[in-house]
Amino acid sequence: MYPTLHSTSLTFTPIDPSTKKLSTVINPGSTTPAVTLAIRNKTIQELFELDYGRMNATLGTELPLTNFNTQTTIPLGYVDPFTEDITDSKDLAAQPVGVAGDGSQIWIVIHNGVDSHAIHFHLYDVQLINRYGWDGTNRPPFANELGWKDTVRMNPLEMDFVALRPMSQPTVNLHLSRTTNSCVSRGLPGSPTMVAQGRRILIPE
Repeated sequence: MYPTLHSTSLTFTPIDPSTKKLSTVINPGSTTPAVTLAIRNKTIQELFELDYGRMNATLGTELPLTNFNTQTTIPLGYVDPFTEDITDSKDLAAQPVGVAGDGSQIWIVIHNGVDSHAIHFHLYDVQLINRYGWDGTNRPPFANELGWKDTVRMNPLEMDFVALRPMSQPTVNLHLSRTTNSCVSRGLPGSPTMVAQGRRILIPE
């Protein structure tokens, strides 16, 4: 069953990574393998920047029980406190979602704008569960959107439900090529960095 606009949680039976089948692991405080995860409210909307009045897309949070008549968007900037509490699930990668200590979450990203935007998630991938329109239409993912992705398309006046299970990645040993060293020697600003396996790695000179 797909979540809808006023869903506050989602109950499902997860896949057991060790068997690739529906889990039979009984979760803490339960008598079944079913897992219930709360849905956390996020948003993207279009505002206008203050210097020249150009449109900019802003991420933020959304108060619960919003609707097409009453939009309760709280746009956030880089200076605002973080709203995401992420728990590393690396040590539970072989266990089903919902076991003790698991950091899996479900977000609803409500798009109150008029343009489609691609949202890129850093440090971990997400799964698109479904989209739900302001018109009450449920829209399952397209075939090329199934599975773990680092970028999800957000369409105007739709809500995207995404699942995430953050896992830290091992540090990767890298070395600079002659080309990169020559760029650094010419005084380009900052230390050389590279993104590897979802992490921003500082490369020693």
